[in-house]
Amino acid sequence: MHRIVRALLPAVTPSRLLHVAKTAAAATLAWYAGHLVPGEANAYAYYAPLGALVASVPTVAGSVRSSVQVVVGVLLGVLASGALVTLGTPVALAVPVAVGVGTLLAGIPAFGAGRDYIPIAALFVFVVGGANPDGFSIGYVVQMAVGAAIGVGLNLLIPPTTGTKQALTALGTVKTAAADAIKRATELPGEELPQDALDDWRASLRRLDTQLTDAKSLVGEVQDNLRGNARRLRSKFDSNSAQGQLDSLSRIVRHIAELQEPFLEKSWSEAEAESSRALAAAGEQIAQLIRAWEDPDDDLSPRLSAASTALEDLQQLEFEHHTGWDPPAQRRSVTIYALRKIVAEVEYRVDGEEHASSES
Repeated sequence: MHRIVRALLPAVTPSRLLHVAKTAAAATLAWYAGHLVPGEANAYAYYAPLGALVASVPTVAGSVRSSVQVVVGVLLGVLASGALVTLGTPVALAVPVAVGVGTLLAGIPAFGAGRDYIPIAALFVFVVGGANPDGFSIGYVVQMAVGAAIGVGLNLLIPPTTGTKQALTALGTVKTAAADAIKRATELPGEELPQDALDDWRASLRRLDTQLTDAKSLVGEVQDNLRGNARRLRSKFDSNSAQGQLDSLSRIVRHIAELQEPFLEKSWSEAEAESSRALAAAGEQIAQLIRAWEDPDDDLSPRLSAASTALEDLQQLEFEHHTGWDPPAQRRSVTIYALRKIVAEVEYRVDGEEHASSES
């Protein structure tokens, strides 16, 4: 039961319920509007709600894009069939030719959401249009356009929610998970650990990858949601900053993955106890730095300095204990370098955002 409820939850979020209500309203309005269209097109009013459904996508930009693409796709389909009708091609030959041409055109990516409607429209001219293919073609295109216009209009009047809160929460989740992974990894060499503990840490890396993927998806949705959305005027979401953080987090996650083998092999177990303690201390400072990165009111300068100092202390101990740089020490240097890249990535991102803020 719990799994069923969890599977259904995405369908009943506030943003989804708003989309459902707007889609139902657009289809209803299109049905009545379709019956107001004069001329032969009036007989095909049932295509107006279909046009509204095509336009009822969760984003304003997507609504406009999908509507234009589908109307163009329908137009191409009826034109292909119309040309064959004009030439007096027998239906037995016209149907496969029209559908074949439509399917061929549907292979062009530029037609987007309208690709599938090209062969469908071409077929409908013969199957539904029957004895009046010209009237059907005009009515089909006009009614689809009417419905699409209503769907787009309703999306403009009642813009969809942007989802900025969910995206920012997802970014924060990745930062917290990354900090936890670094802290735990730097504690491993100083402990006598069963295989289960190491497997748990590896599993946390896989979860981190999934959380990063989710954050990328949510930030991408927000960026799409904000295009043409009136809510953008009130939104404080900085798309460039969010994308920059995503880019940095992607690199940080890769650096964390680079730590795996040096941490879990015996090179660190052979290190001096003092080096293992220094490694854990450096990991703690870096974890605190990444967690503080989430708080805009937190001054990161002291934390950056503390993390850098901790890494310098660790490297100095390694130099003192292993002046000849034996193979295990060289492998441990990979760990230190990866941690340095993580700190440098945070510093680079923070400096870039501060520079952008000072220019605006």
